[in-house]
Amino acid sequence: MEAKTLEAKLIQDWHKNGECPEGAIPIVRSPQKRPRRKTSFFSSSIQPDVDLGNNHESDGYQKTGCYNLECPGFVQTNNKLSLGGKIEPISQYGGDQFELRIYIYKDKQSGNWWLRIHEIDVGYWPGSIFNKLSDRADTVSWGGEIVNSGSQGHHTSTEMGSGHFPGEGYGKASYVRNLRYVDESGAINDASPDNVVRSVSRPECYDLQMGDLTNYGTHFFYGGPGFSDKCK
Repeated sequence: MEAKTLEAKLIQDWHKNGECPEGAIPIVRSPQKRPRRKTSFFSSSIQPDVDLGNNHESDGYQKTGCYNLECPGFVQTNNKLSLGGKIEPISQYGGDQFELRIYIYKDKQSGNWWLRIHEIDVGYWPGSIFNKLSDRADTVSWGGEIVNSGSQGHHTSTEMGSGHFPGEGYGKASYVRNLRYVDESGAINDASPDNVVRSVSRPECYDLQMGDLTNYGTHFFYGGPGFSDKCK
């Protein structure tokens, strides 16, 4: 049991129509507001979001909070990858599984927080925009998030991950593996399962469970379908 790694030449839909010239960057544009879904590894979508420390999510995304390049802050430096764009190939339910290696780390000299996908430095969040992260992070979060708004009196039908519950396991549920963090010396450390706190707000809609696969390091399965008979 081993997933395939999406290698350095990551493919996105817009590549079929060409590439950005030097000095330009790709930006995903949509006429409609997209559902708020964080980091769905199963569908291989790049949607990074970092707590800037200025409470930009404090009102539950009613007036504040945004992702990718939808608000000022993140400085994209790479013209090959579009934040918010789908990456191909994608994992298939019960079929081939594909993985992304994602890193967020602080450059000590500049104080900027860089986003790296595989070996590609996509861009950075300037250190100057942070309050809590101006020095270092005190917690690291992995997983998914749904913002339930405008769903007409019932829970949103937005899927998290593959849209299937973690109990279905490998090949069917989304997962995050090899949880690691960079310490103040710059060394990469494995996250101990004893220090990972499980946090689930609506387990009848989306859930999370720690995994027991060998050679996957500290890892977990997560996700769910959203609105259903049990998730009202």
